[in-house]
Amino acid sequence: MQLGFVTIQVHGTSFITTIPENDEIFFIEEIIHQCSHNTFNSLFFNKDDYFKIDVENTILGTLIGKEDREIRTVYSVLHGLCTVAKRFEAFHILYKKNIFRGKQKHEFLGRFADLRKRSKLGLELLNHSSVFTAKGLEIYNLLDQTCTDICNATKELEGIFNFSNQPSEFSYKKFCELNPLSKFEHTELFIN
Repeated sequence: MQLGFVTIQVHGTSFITTIPENDEIFFIEEIIHQCSHNTFNSLFFNKDDYFKIDVENTILGTLIGKEDREIRTVYSVLHGLCTVAKRFEAFHILYKKNIFRGKQKHEFLGRFADLRKRSKLGLELLNHSSVFTAKGLEIYNLLDQTCTDICNATKELEGIFNFSNQPSEFSYKKFCELNPLSKFEHTELFIN
């Protein structure tokens, strides 16, 4: 199955793939995720305004001493941080409104809690002044602070679920294998 994606060659378009089990919660996250890619591509179109290095070809692992474990480019990782921060913002609003029930609340909380681990991607280990211009550092700090603030505001989601079987993109089916709804539906997190 092809995952959803965005490409600069068709800027402003989001390609979303689904399977019959996907419902509104999947689409909420997927639309935010893919639109965030478009936002990122627009924001960083003139890379020289934001970066002091060739971020599209510089491997993050070489800059943070993890060459054997981190093979993504700095640009790719920053791109990921941007999509996580935007999903975090929207999910936090929905979380405070507490509008989902049952299976949808289970999936929503799983997806929201899963974003926590995706907010620290290795960029925090960089020597920022050698990578970012002042404008770039301002944006990086805003994205990082957004994630940190929302993690701090939702500490009750920390450590609740087991994500050890998750692939690179969140899978509700996999999530349910280790976190069945029946285990959580009578907890305070679900009743409130």
